[in-house]
Amino acid sequence: MFVTHIISGNDFERAVLSLVLGAYAYTVQCYDAMTDFANAENNNPGCVILEVNERMLAQTDLSERLSALHQRFPLILMADERVAPRLPRTVPGLALPVIRRPVEKAELLNLLQSLRDAQSVG
Repeated sequence: MFVTHIISGNDFERAVLSLVLGAYAYTVQCYDAMTDFANAENNNPGCVILEVNERMLAQTDLSERLSALHQRFPLILMADERVAPRLPRTVPGLALPVIRRPVEKAELLNLLQSLRDAQSVG
């Protein structure tokens, strides 16, 4: 079972993404923070959608944390128009897809489908 893990500190955003993805037959698990996700048992294949905000950009270990997470799951970063352009400088060497908020449904669904297809082939 392919599980989409959504990590976001925004309750509304988690709820909306969960509803939209659930309507398209995606299994979704939501977390308030990366530590909540790290403490949960996540053995099913899937991917992680991680909200990156200004506060996270200031963390000195962000690149290492994202790299460790990316080793376990395909990772999609979600950021607003202020944060998204700064991500390549903040996490150099990690070629990760970035979706901008507000999230376009078609863009998200296409990206998730490509990740699901890649995992079923691999």
